[in-house]
Amino acid sequence: MKRLSSSPGDLAERYAVVVVGSGYGGGVVAARLARTGQSVCVLERGEEIPIDGFPATREALRDRFQGVMERRTPPDDHSGSWSGLFDVHFGRDMTVLRGCGLGGTSLIGAQLMQEPHPEVFNESCWPDALVADREGGLRAGFERAREILEPLCFSSLSGSSSRGQAIDRLA
Repeated sequence: MKRLSSSPGDLAERYAVVVVGSGYGGGVVAARLARTGQSVCVLERGEEIPIDGFPATREALRDRFQGVMERRTPPDDHSGSWSGLFDVHFGRDMTVLRGCGLGGTSLIGAQLMQEPHPEVFNESCWPDALVADREGGLRAGFERAREILEPLCFSSLSGSSSRGQAIDRLA
C-alpha cells in the first residue's frame, strides 16, 4: 500500500497553508484547501498506520498506549511510547483519550458518531446562540457531518448490545 506521509527530507521549503492535525477537522480542511490549488502541508504527531498495522491482540494493544497521570502530586512523567496510538491523560478533573498518528483521534474513534440527546442542551454551559439554533444550524451541521464522514451511528447499535445501550445512555 502506498504511504500517505512524507519523510522530513521530502518536504517542500514553503507551503501556502500548514494544517496541524489530520483527524476529522484537519483532514477535511486540508482536503478542501488542496482542492483550491493551494500547496498544503499537514503536520501530525505519531505514525502512519497501515490497515493491517492496527493492534489485533490484547498484548499488541497494551504496547500502543502512552499517557500522563496528572492526578498524582507531583504529576507522573510521560509513560509509554511517544508515538503510542492511544494517548491518555489522566487529569485531576478530567480524563482525555486522543489518538496519536496520521488520522488523529479518528484512528481510534471507529468511525462512530452519536448525536447528543436534546436534554444535553438544557445545561447552562452552552452558548445561547447555539441552543437557539439547534433545530436549524446545529441539526444541519450533524446532517452534513454524516454526509461527508459517513459514520456508523451509535443509535444503530442501541439495543443490540450492552455496550451500545451504555453509550446511548451516556450521549
